[in-house]
Amino acid sequence: MKWAIFAGLMLSASLSQAICIQTFNTYGPLYAPNIASRSEALSKEILTAPCDVIHFQEVWNSGQQNVIVDILQPRYNISAPNMDLKIGLMALTKGQINYTDVYTFVLNSDSFMDSLKDIMGVKKGFMNMVVQLPGVATPILATNVHTHPLSGAVRITQILDIYQWRLRHLDYPWVMTGDFNFTAESFEWKFFKLLMGVRDVQEETVGYNGQCTFCGSQNPLSDEKGNWVLDYIFVSNITKNMNWKWQMVDSQINLRGGQRSPLSDHYGLRAQLNLEQGSIAADWKTVPERAAALKNMLETARKHLQAAENSDYDYYISLMDKIIAQLDRQSGPVWDYLIQFN
Repeated sequence: MKWAIFAGLMLSASLSQAICIQTFNTYGPLYAPNIASRSEALSKEILTAPCDVIHFQEVWNSGQQNVIVDILQPRYNISAPNMDLKIGLMALTKGQINYTDVYTFVLNSDSFMDSLKDIMGVKKGFMNMVVQLPGVATPILATNVHTHPLSGAVRITQILDIYQWRLRHLDYPWVMTGDFNFTAESFEWKFFKLLMGVRDVQEETVGYNGQCTFCGSQNPLSDEKGNWVLDYIFVSNITKNMNWKWQMVDSQINLRGGQRSPLSDHYGLRAQLNLEQGSIAADWKTVPERAAALKNMLETARKHLQAAENSDYDYYISLMDKIIAQLDRQSGPVWDYLIQFN
């Protein structure tokens, strides 16, 4: 069997480096209240509990960005592409930024409200940053994501956009965070994890246990009363050389602010990770099961897009057909990526 070629690889960890990752949706649209004061309070709280890589979403306007930069730039290197692309994403790190790029999703619209955002040039997308952290023997690839807030169909296309990008970028250990707007245990959450070959740090350390990052019943800034997990930190051990492994140590929901003065309509998520060096064995024994599960999920996602009867989805329907064909043939970049999961 083609996937058995990985059976002889073993993890022989020799180096381990601790890394802290933080993600937070800042709730920065123009209609949101107290953006400047909340951003100042957020930045000061970050100073008291620093992290190696910090991802913000919804930093929409220059005033908000300037508050964050003025307070945090002396301590962090910052990548803030929002002013050029109106993408709302911002990344900070204690390390050296070796490379950055930004992608806007091909499809961002599904309603009248989206058409207004189109007129204003506001987009959802993801940004990537290759970072060399102090004391860490390899650069890491850190991706910051914000997907569509309402449409599951649009989010499926956006997941596929990220996936196509991912297959071309396998040089470094990967961590991906952000506001994904799908809930834990949902179809999209399961589809995302299986397709991307990632692990959910919160799930695999402390679990969810009724917790929420968007807690409408207790947060006065929330415009909905539901309580959901919408924000995640994912990691992947898949690299070209298969020689680094993330160890998930801890995760906590944080950056809540005061009960009457929350920092955002979301809470933050913080993860403590170790990055270990050594040869890694792919989990080849589960390849047939994972391939079958992924094929079933792709077929479900394809039916969801077909039911929408929207020609904008035709490309993604065809793309999923091609992914399924590679799974059936057990060859090609899709198959090669699947069998390296560990």
